[in-house]
Amino acid sequence: MWNKFSSGMNIRKFCVYASMVFFLLCAAHLSFAQDVFPAKTWEKIENPDELGYSLEKLEEARKFAEKGKTAAVVIVVNGKILYEWGEVERDFITHSTRKSFLSALFGKYVQNGTIDLDMTMKELGIDDVTPLNEEEKMATIRDCLKARSGVYIDAAAESQGMRNVKPARNSRAPGTYWLYNNWDFNVLGTIFAKFTGKTIFQGIMEDIAIPIQMEHFDSDDDLTFKVKESLHAAYMLKISARDMARFGLLMLRKGKWNGKQLIPVDWVKEITSYCSDAFAYGGDGYGYMWWVVKNNNRLPHFPFVELKEGAYSARGAYGQYILVIPEYDMVIVHRVNSFERGNSVSGSQFGMIVKKILMAGPEKDKKLYEADPNVLESYSGKYKMDESVFVTVSNKGGTLILEKSNRNFPLEVLPVSDTIFYATLANLKVRFMRNQMGVVDRLVITQAGRTEYAERIKE
Repeated sequence: MWNKFSSGMNIRKFCVYASMVFFLLCAAHLSFAQDVFPAKTWEKIENPDELGYSLEKLEEARKFAEKGKTAAVVIVVNGKILYEWGEVERDFITHSTRKSFLSALFGKYVQNGTIDLDMTMKELGIDDVTPLNEEEKMATIRDCLKARSGVYIDAAAESQGMRNVKPARNSRAPGTYWLYNNWDFNVLGTIFAKFTGKTIFQGIMEDIAIPIQMEHFDSDDDLTFKVKESLHAAYMLKISARDMARFGLLMLRKGKWNGKQLIPVDWVKEITSYCSDAFAYGGDGYGYMWWVVKNNNRLPHFPFVELKEGAYSARGAYGQYILVIPEYDMVIVHRVNSFERGNSVSGSQFGMIVKKILMAGPEKDKKLYEADPNVLESYSGKYKMDESVFVTVSNKGGTLILEKSNRNFPLEVLPVSDTIFYATLANLKVRFMRNQMGVVDRLVITQAGRTEYAERIKE
């Protein structure tokens, strides 16, 4: 009996010891990985299998992306390039990812007291072509960083869709309402220049690009422009996927690069923490010009992907993304060549690319969501939007096909749950609704901030 007991004790001690060793090895590996940065050129991981990634499955992600308009993808794990494809060295327009660069840029100047985030537009002497009224002048710099200024006048580089969702002027007091608003973002460029004496481009070049040794970023990449409707410029720029990945790694490393703190740690945490519900723009959460993972509404950070809180992304029109996933010590950069008209990748497409990348490594044991075949069949039928527009839903081999009578092409929609589906080739979400009897009687289609409803027709 004693021998058995003693043997059991030894086994338990061994298990505890083994667990401690494993933990220490993992901690040592993570610590080592966090000290890895690219020099003048990126170091590449020669064999993804060493980090538990399947090269074959990474290639599947690439092949899926190549069906669309993806121009370049760079995947960084543990400070090195795990896998990449496309025109990774070519400069493309940042579009709205520019805003996340500016958010990071503010940190040093907030920390050293150059910029006081609680100063108002009135105190700063900020105005515009359409003069600000007294209430609008009460917006603070912090309000603008959070996209909560309450100033709803014309701004540079805003789409018609952005204009359409603006509330009436003076309908929202500063600080009380979130709206993805280019006036807020552009005026921050004016404010930054006022306090620092630098343009946004100069600030990015001196405070970020040069210290982290961006390979392709130079003086020709400044695309800042103004429009006659506003005094505040849109500070556009060009940048390559590889250089964007350096910025993503800088953020992942909490603002530190090769032992030097370029962005204050507390500032990185603050700007990538949840401030607002981004449901109105098809997102989950928003910080200071960064989109952040927050499980507070029905929408995922990206369709098809489940990310833990702590992950965040920069996003730009047509499919420009920097996704930072601390859980996997990973940065994913996605670029689209918007110089060519018609090139675009939806958030759904990017979400599928990310899912396939994760399924090549840390999520090898997971699969894409599969809806019950009987549930799929229950959605088949015709739905009426109005007197002239109908939606036909058909189940073809376990895949739902959506066709609108006023469109000449069908859309394949894939499930993320038994009721919610996304079209990977369009930024479109479909939700099927049931009545109190459990019968599907309507659907809701959301696309580009617009929501449409359709009632099922009895046949």
